[in-house]
Parts: sequence; structure tokens; C-alpha cells
Amino acid sequence: MADAPRKTSLRRTSLQCQSAPMRPGQQYTLVDGTGRGNKSSSRANYTRKDKGGAKAEWVKHEHWWQYESILHLVYEFVGVQQVFCGRSVDDEQKLFEMIADEAIKPACLTSKHWNITSRSMTQVDLRPIRYSLTDAGLAKALKVTKKASDLCLADCRRVKFLLPMFTLVGKNITVLNLVGCSHLTDATLGVLTGEMPKLRELYVPACPKLEFVSVTKPISGESDLHTLDISANLKVSDDALERVFRDHPNIKELFASQCEKISNPKVSSKNLELVNLDGCENITFNSVMAFLKRCPNVKYVTLGDNDKMLEEEGKRFAPLYNIVELNISAIYQDDDTVNSVLDNLPNLKLLDASNSEFVVSPKLVHTELEVLVVNMCSELNEKCFEDINTGLPQLKHLSANHCDNLIRPQIKHNKLEVLDFSACDRLLSDKVFTPWLSCPALQQLFIGHNSHITDREIQLLPAGLPVLEELNMFQVGHLVKPNILSWQSLQSVNVMNCWNIQDEWIEEIDEKLENLHTIFMNIDEDDFSDDEFDEGGDPHGW
Repeated sequence: MADAPRKTSLRRTSLQCQSAPMRPGQQYTLVDGTGRGNKSSSRANYTRKDKGGAKAEWVKHEHWWQYESILHLVYEFVGVQQVFCGRSVDDEQKLFEMIADEAIKPACLTSKHWNITSRSMTQVDLRPIRYSLTDAGLAKALKVTKKASDLCLADCRRVKFLLPMFTLVGKNITVLNLVGCSHLTDATLGVLTGEMPKLRELYVPACPKLEFVSVTKPISGESDLHTLDISANLKVSDDALERVFRDHPNIKELFASQCEKISNPKVSSKNLELVNLDGCENITFNSVMAFLKRCPNVKYVTLGDNDKMLEEEGKRFAPLYNIVELNISAIYQDDDTVNSVLDNLPNLKLLDASNSEFVVSPKLVHTELEVLVVNMCSELNEKCFEDINTGLPQLKHLSANHCDNLIRPQIKHNKLEVLDFSACDRLLSDKVFTPWLSCPALQQLFIGHNSHITDREIQLLPAGLPVLEELNMFQVGHLVKPNILSWQSLQSVNVMNCWNIQDEWIEEIDEKLENLHTIFMNIDEDDFSDDEFDEGGDPHGW
């Protein structure tokens, strides 16, 4: 399982996709708190139960998660026995391939419920069959989903968008996802959006033929378009962006990362709240500051990984009172840059200043900041954390993983809930063995990939962390029998790749920690029979 904490990021990324919680090759044991009866690991078969309690055995394909979004539809309406075109299908992948070949023809599935539901279905996601879907198949799918309001055709590279088919559903579409559709042109996009007067969200990243992003303005009334994603379109320029905002002034969220022609967009908008310009290599710091002044209500800003900004030294933020989340990772930044952010953005809640060798010891003072991310700041000095309880009184999440200069930072904070010091090579290497954490509200602690942590260091922690619920010690090789029994609030423990951990220790914490329900650990599949695995049910909780 992953050893990193939940990612604290700016509200939304530009390229979102569903992912399964477990991938082939991962192993873990599920402990339910009452005994070690539920065991699961990486394997091909699992049992799934629906709301009615019926069971269905699935055989996973190597890339089974690609089909996840359609899996629940097939399962819901076909049930235990999978019947397709009059044939029983035992292999899940074969089922999906047959559906793809028939271009999602619901009549082929022997269930009257499918036809009833498909005609009232509001969300249609065709990514699971994106490699085989053609215009003919798309036309059949749209014909039986006339009330669809959310349509996803991401990466459907064989679809050439024969326009008449969209007249069937266009009037109801509010969300359109065309990520990576290589045949999509400006002309086609203009006609498509002209058929969709209710469109609110448009996602067209990585469409190589797009240049002007021709989103048709409604004939009557004001545009309802609120979210626009044009990321990774190398031909889109400042002029195209300005034209879109003139026609659609209500846009609130703009994702324009990795658009290399965007350098100085003269966009003015009172409605824009979120902007992502990550990886726009020709944009400068001054042009961004001018952009933000013309869009005074922007709250969420991502500027990371911009080449021009990487070369610019002495960046200082002007007063910007509405910004609540700022990502300036992977651009040139130093202590003064961070200080100017904290001084001039009084309502800031989240700051990501990761990946800079010049951030050493900034003055961490801000009355509202709740999340601070300074990952991969190799020279970060632990002295900057000494006064965070008074300097950052509202701080709830601190992430400083891969900071190799941290040895024994003294973290004392009354409101901190999440702390990540994973993969800090020198952490606790001084062998002083003195308490370094005192966070009475801390619920999640991540200290994995740290080779200097021992049982003795773990023994120093419980007194300062009375309500800890999740402890991640992934790949801490020196652990043998860490004493964590005083943490009665613990619910999850990760000791994956801690090869010296003894089975007796696992049994002890299982028995004595009453709230513990999950242990991530290495197990040998051969130790358990198929019946033992299946008895526990689906490890995903489906």
C-alpha cells in the first residue's frame, strides 16, 4: 500500500481519473479489531456483495481498473450470472470486450432493468472502452441515454465526432469531458458546444488540434460555463484565452497548465476563483501578478514548475487579500519569497512551497495558515519549526517529507492534526533520544522510509500524541517490537517492508488495541487458503 499521506492539493487537478484502491502486486492484512479473521492480499479473485447481499465472483484482468467505471453498471443490472448475447461469461475482461464490440448496446444484456435505467441515466462514462469506441458505437450509446447530462469521452481516439449524433443529447449536457481526443478540432468544438446551451464544465486537455478553443456562446441568455480545462494544448495562446473569457464571463475555474504559448494573458474577470498555470514555461512572475490584480476574486492559485519563474530571482508578492490556496512549488523561491507570501496574503489557508534548495529558514508567521507543504526542500533548517505553535496558531497539516537537513525538529503545536516527515534521510540520526513531538491533537503521523528510527525512538512518542489514529512506519527497517500499546485510539498501522517486525508483535497489538481495524504488513499468500481469503469479503468494502 502507499506509504504517503493523503495528498493535500489545490482543490482539483486538471487531469482527473478514477483509480482503484489496490493494484496487483500489493499485499496487506485487514484486521477488524476483534480478531485476525479477515485476511486479504494481492490475488486474482475476490468476492463482491451488493446491497441485497447477493455474491458475484469476478476474475480480475491484469488491467481490471480500466474497466471500473462500467463494472458497476454491468454488475448492478446483470447480477450474479453474467449473460451477454445469450452466452454465459465468466471472465470479466471478455465481458467488457464483448460490450465494446457491440458498442455498448444495452439490448444485448439480458436484463430489462438495464434498458429502463440507461434511458434515464444522467452520467455516461465511456473511458473503459475508449480504445475500441467508434462514432457508430457512440451514436448507439447516446441513443439510449438521451437524458445524459454528464458525458465523458476521454481518450476516445477513434471517435471523429460525427456531429449529428449530439443533437440527441446536447440540450441536456452540463459536463463534457473530451480529454485527449486527438480528432477534436476548433470547428468541431464550436458546433458541439453550440448544441449544448446548458454546458457548465468543459474539459479539453491534450487535444493537439485545438488552437482557438472555440466555445460557442449561447444564442440567448448568458453563458453558464463555469469550469474550463485547456491544459496541455500547445497551440492555445493568450489571444485565445482572452476571447474565451469575453464570450464566457462567468468562468470560475481555469486550468491552463502546460500551455507553452501562454505568456501574458490580459484576462479580466470578477468571477474567476481558481487558476492553474502550472508548467506554462513562458509565463513570468510579473505577468502573473498583473493577471491576479485584474482578477481580484481569485482564491486558488497554482504556479509551480514554470521555467521563466525558475530563472527569476527576488520574487516578492504584492498584497492579495482573497487568495486562500497558493502553490509555488518547483519555481525559484527563497526565504524572502516565502516571507513575502505570508506577509501579503493575510487570508491564506494553504501554502505549497515544495522543491526548493533555497528555502532554508523562513519566518513562519501567519495567523490563518492551516496547511504548510515544504516537501523536498533539501536545505530546510529545523530551527524554523521551533515557534510554529505561536507563529502558525491555526496550522493543522504540516508536510516536510524528503527534507534531508532535518535531524530532530522540535514540533510542539496544539492544533496540528497531520504530520509527514517521511523519507527525511537524517531524521533522528543524532541518537540523542529526547522527545521531539508534542501535539495533543495529532491524528496522523507519517515517518516511513527513515532508516534511523528505532524502537527506542518510538517509545518516546506516545506521551506527546494522545489521540493518534494513524501511524505510518513503512520501510523502517530497524523496528522489531515498537511499543505503541498506549495509543488506544490507533485505528491504522502501516509496517509494510519492516522486515524485522515479529508476528508476536502483530498479534499483541491486534489483541490489545481495541480501536485498531487495519494493519498494512507483508504476508505470504501461501499461508492462507482461498476460503480464508473469500470469507473476508471484498477488501475494497464494495
